Amino acid sequence: MARRARVLLLTEDEHDHRQVHHLVEAGILPLRAPWVLAPTDLGSLPLTPDLVVAVGRSGTLPAARLRERLGLPGARPRDVLTLLDRGLLRRRAREVGVPIPRPLSAIGARNWHFRSPLAARTGDEVRRVAEPADLPLDGEVSYEEWIDAEVCHVDGVAVGGRVVTAVASRYLGTRHDFAAGAGMGGVTIEDTEAAPLLAAAELTVSRLSIPDGAFHVELFDAPGGPILLGAAPHPPDPVLRAMVRAATGVDLVAEHIRAGVGQPTYPRRTRAAVAGYWRIPPRPPRQPGSRPTLPDLHSDVVLATLPQPAGHGPTEVVIAGTNPARVLTDLLSLRERLDEQVGAA
Repeated sequence: MARRARVLLLTEDEHDHRQVHHLVEAGILPLRAPWVLAPTDLGSLPLTPDLVVAVGRSGTLPAARLRERLGLPGARPRDVLTLLDRGLLRRRAREVGVPIPRPLSAIGARNWHFRSPLAARTGDEVRRVAEPADLPLDGEVSYEEWIDAEVCHVDGVAVGGRVVTAVASRYLGTRHDFAAGAGMGGVTIEDTEAAPLLAAAELTVSRLSIPDGAFHVELFDAPGGPILLGAAPHPPDPVLRAMVRAATGVDLVAEHIRAGVGQPTYPRRTRAAVAGYWRIPPRPPRQPGSRPTLPDLHSDVVLATLPQPAGHGPTEVVIAGTNPARVLTDLLSLRERLDEQVGAA
C-alpha cells in the first residue's frame, strides 16, 4: 500500500489554525491528519513533509523556501517574492504589460509639472503631493503618479494560470482612515460593473504567474481601465473571506489548500448574493462599560464580532442579501452606528 502523503499546512494565526482544523475534521478537505503549524515552528518538524501549503502571507515565503530546500512540488521563492515585494511586483508588471501607476525617480518628482498630484510612498503609508513644497524630504520615499479612482479588489482561485472563480468588490473608506481608527468596509459588485475588474484580474493572474490557489488582486478602477495596485498569492484576511463565501458559497481557504496539494475542484458559485462588511480597528467603546450594538438591518448578518465592554478587540460585521441597494443601505447604517459607538473621535 502506498504511503499517505505527509501534508504540512502553515497557518497565519489562531483563527486560521481553528478554521483549518475544522475543515479537516469535517471532511471538507481531502486530507488525513495533516500537520498544522505556524511559520515559526518550522525548526521543529518531526518528519519531512511531502507537500507544503501556506494559508497566509507570513507563511508564503517560508513555505516556498522549504519546498525548494526539500525538492517538493509547488511555488519557489523566486515565484512568490515577485508578488510579495511591491517594487519587484511593479517591475515585473511593467515587463509583462500589466497596467500600473507610472513610477517616477526622485529627480522626476522634483521636476514634476504638478498639473496633477503625485503619490509619495513611505513603507505602507501613501501621501498625496499636490505641490513641490509638499514633497517629503526625509526617509526612503518612492514616487508614482496619483491615480484619482476608487480602489477595488478581486478575490478568487487560480489553477494553471487561469482564474476558475472570482468575485469583485469595491472598498468603502480608505486604509489611511482605518489606520487612524475610523471604519472601513467593502461590498461585492456584479455584472457590467465587475466585468473590467475581473478581466484585469485574469490578466494579472496569467501574466504574473500567480501560483495555483487563492489570490487577492487590488486595482484602481480608473476611467481608462483598471490599474494594478497589488497582488497576493494567498487568501485574503478572514473578514474578506467571510464576505466572499457569503456572496458566492466558495470557501477560499479550502480551495487554496485543495489546489496547493494538487487536488483543485474548480469551484463554481453556489450563491448569487451581494455581501459587504464594515470593520473598525481594535479600540474600546467610546462609552465606558458599554458594548456596540447593531442597527436594524434588512440583510442577513453573516459575521458579527463586537468588542466586550471591558475589551479592546476589533469590530467586524459581514452582511449579505439579494438586493444590492438594501445591502449598501445597511452598510451605511452600520458605518454610522459603529463609527459613532467605537470609531475614532
